[in-house]
Amino acid sequence: MDELTDFVKEHKAYIAILTLPKDQAEKAAEQIVNLGIHAIWNFAHLDLNLPKDVVVDNVHLSDSLMQLSYNIVENRRRQV
Repeated sequence: MDELTDFVKEHKAYIAILTLPKDQAEKAAEQIVNLGIHAIWNFAHLDLNLPKDVVVDNVHLSDSLMQLSYNIVENRRRQV
């Protein structure tokens, strides 16, 4: 995080991927937004509460895992 400001400026980043524990996610997201990034792919286990002009895709891995497991079972049923 100490190098984030320089990295964003140097690479002209406009999307951030957030993969932090939920107790650190909100603060990091606010810092990211303050650097001018307004799109966040959020893998933290927390729905972010950010300004309306910030696009956030909250990814819940447990939901995705349940969907994947369901699809495996359904696929096996169709093959039988």
